[in-house]
Amino acid sequence: MNPTNCPLPDSKYHIPMNYINMAIEKIRQGTIEKPNCIWLETSGCFGEVIALLDGANPGLVDLLTQMVNMTFFNSIMADSGEAAYEQILNTVNSDTPYLRKT
Repeated sequence: MNPTNCPLPDSKYHIPMNYINMAIEKIRQGTIEKPNCIWLETSGCFGEVIALLDGANPGLVDLLTQMVNMTFFNSIMADSGEAAYEQILNTVNSDTPYLRKT
């Protein structure tokens, strides 16, 4: 319940959730493809990684299975070294759009 009757607190939650649900539905319908995603860890702090791992609405599993193809994320991928670097090159050199998080 919003004691101030101000719509802003409610919209801060509902607007992003509407976009998330719309994106998931368009991916399920085949209207859009899941983008490939490269997560580059460029800082000494792992706060962003922890926030992603602890995230909700969508959680990490939903994000990885329904919203993006995570082609490179050093902290959670099995490949390392040259094999991991090849994943970055394959993503960047493909014709599929990709997201880059640095």
